[in-house]
Amino acid sequence: MAPERFAGVSDQRGDVYAIGLTLYELLAGRPAFEESDAEHLIGSITDPQLQSIHTIRPDVPTDLATIVQKAIHVDPALRYQSAAELRDDLGRFLTNEPIHARGISVWGRLIRWARRNPRLASAITVAALALVTATVVSTIAYAMTSAANKRSMIALQTSEQTVDLALQSLNGVVDVVSESPTSASVAFSDSFGDDSLPNVALQPSPVSAKILERLQPIYERLSQQSPTRPDIILQMVDASIQLARIQHSLSRTPDSIETLNTSVALLYKRGQPALIQVMNCI
Repeated sequence: MAPERFAGVSDQRGDVYAIGLTLYELLAGRPAFEESDAEHLIGSITDPQLQSIHTIRPDVPTDLATIVQKAIHVDPALRYQSAAELRDDLGRFLTNEPIHARGISVWGRLIRWARRNPRLASAITVAALALVTATVVSTIAYAMTSAANKRSMIALQTSEQTVDLALQSLNGVVDVVSESPTSASVAFSDSFGDDSLPNVALQPSPVSAKILERLQPIYERLSQQSPTRPDIILQMVDASIQLARIQHSLSRTPDSIETLNTSVALLYKRGQPALIQVMNCI
């Protein structure tokens, strides 16, 4: 009997109380009220301090205990207002859906949804983990690549500066040895005779020729180190022309012809950019 019945109030909420009390006793495994005489039994029924089902059975799910406590609330206004509402909430509990008897957080709703849809939840979880992993790996890779690119740029700049310094030093040696204007301003051909060499005021010596001959491999190594710089080939050809002049002045005309032919062959070997730049300068 619902507590309000003793005040002469009877409606469907009393039936809700009766169903809830039955559920309470089934879960507790004992009667809700232990009193046997009418006076004490009525006092216990109207007492709002009925022991919580969780106190008796801690293993009872929280949602089910909440449904029972709402159904047997001493105040009819705080119970389910109809047996249909009680039925619906019990149905939600059985299908792992959020019950109306108590609020639930977004996280709780997500957990319940995952319980109802385990396969889909597993697939989404795997996809989310894969996305997070890919994002982390991509971020780390980008940072590492950026750092590597920065180091590469610094190394390239340092290398170019080293090449520039080497070229300046080599050109200084060529100018001192040849004691003549830059040879790029003088025309030359793939092969020539004695009369085709320009008549310039030089003080050639075998030592000068030897020095210029030893500079040729150095220019070659620099051009290999910086293959995108045709100016190295241009300066190498300049040194070759100076060497050819000295060889010719030393009566080593075959050597001078071979030196110039080697330079022309190198121009064709290294491609059109170097050849075009050299031909534009001579």
